[in-house]
Amino acid sequence: TTTTTTTTTTTTTSITSTTSTTSATFLVVEACDLTPFAGVLTMATSLVIRDCGLTNLEPLASVQFIVGDLEISGLNDLDTLAGLRGLSGIGGDLIIFDNPSLPNLGGLEGLRAIGGKLEVDRNEVLEDVDGLSKLAALGGALRFHSNTNLLNVDGLANIPPNIRGEVSFWRNNNLVDMSGVSHITYVGGFLRFTRNYDLLSITLPLLALVGGYFEITDSSSLVNISVPLLATVQGNLVLNNNDLITNIDSYGSIHTILGGLRIAHNQLLSDVDGLSQVTTLDNVVYSCQNPSLASMPQNIIDLANANKCTEGSTRTCRTCGCPNFSLC
Repeated sequence: TTTTTTTTTTTTTSITSTTSTTSATFLVVEACDLTPFAGVLTMATSLVIRDCGLTNLEPLASVQFIVGDLEISGLNDLDTLAGLRGLSGIGGDLIIFDNPSLPNLGGLEGLRAIGGKLEVDRNEVLEDVDGLSKLAALGGALRFHSNTNLLNVDGLANIPPNIRGEVSFWRNNNLVDMSGVSHITYVGGFLRFTRNYDLLSITLPLLALVGGYFEITDSSSLVNISVPLLATVQGNLVLNNNDLITNIDSYGSIHTILGGLRIAHNQLLSDVDGLSQVTTLDNVVYSCQNPSLASMPQNIIDLANANKCTEGSTRTCRTCGCPNFSLC
């Protein structure tokens, strides 16, 4: 049920659809003309601002809470979020996508809660997320993809340590500092760091459980991985194509992998003894093209042998024909 004037406002594209969250259904208002929202405090809808010629969001300055989602996408000329300075909460998702002129998230300093996911994708000149420094509640996933000039995520330092959905950092080419998320203890979905080419270190000293796969791939500058308390990965454990990693000693607390193990194309990796405490491995081991790796720990070999395919099995068993799962 909608009760505010936002649902009857005349917009340039009108009400387009109905969408549902985990517990409620909201009208989606898609608008380029934001002037009808001036003076509104609470929006009982989702708001999509997409593919408009806007340079600012000033008509939204009074809005304090959006019950549904907020999407800001495809605004080629938008260079500030200052018009959102009154916003303190979003009941659904916050999506900031494909805004090529947006240098930072200044204007969101008052935002304290997001009920759904936070998705920041394809904002080519975005350098930091300091505008999110007051964000203390996040109900869903955390996703940063293809923000090619993003340098750090210090602005995420106050998000909750337990993330209910996935955490994904993909193709943020200039990202060098992940310390803003170093306090995370739990990830309910998968955890992925992929194609962050300038990233030197992944340090998650408090992380204990990943509820899906844990993947670190295509990180050509990465020299350090630190997850000393990680005990359980409820999916595949993947380490692929990381040119400078020499060991995974900090994996030493992992005892349960409820998936497979894939380690491949890591040119300098010579030591995987960090896996020596693994007692549960639910699928196959695939390790190839690690030219500096002489052997796998015996427990991994034993678990791999125990998981060999039986006749008629639908599993894919690949060890490259190498008795010690090393170079093929």
